[in-house]
Amino acid sequence: MTGAVTLYETDAIFSHCSFLNNLSEDGLNTIRSQFLMEYCHFQNTASDAFDADFCKGEINQSYFGHTANDGVDFSGSIVAIKGCRMEYNGDKGISVGENSDVTVVNCQINNSNIATASKDLSTLYIRDIEIKDCTQGFTAYQKRRNLGQQDYS
Repeated sequence: MTGAVTLYETDAIFSHCSFLNNLSEDGLNTIRSQFLMEYCHFQNTASDAFDADFCKGEINQSYFGHTANDGVDFSGSIVAIKGCRMEYNGDKGISVGENSDVTVVNCQINNSNIATASKDLSTLYIRDIEIKDCTQGFTAYQKRRNLGQQDYS
């Protein structure tokens, strides 16, 4: 269990929840789950505020701040993020990897190392985003070798 709260193959709705001052790796970790998150507050997390692995969900009007690693981190997930704010994230505000499909609309990312990262065959669609005081705005790269690709060496 990597999260202060960890869900495995569970459908969940998070509304007006707070995940504060957690010493676990992640504030919330969902695995192979469907979720709706709205008006939630994540602050002071030892690694990622919210980590979703192989999930489908929607995040609305939520805050992800003061994390040692990422504000939100998705692997193999399909997620829509609307009206959220990420700030003071030690690594990335939004991290999208392992063939994820994430849509971000009307969000703010402030004072983070990297605002957004798309990795390993993921799709990151962004509209109406404000990035302020981040070291890098948009990054895209291949982190894992041969993910869905033929190796001819």
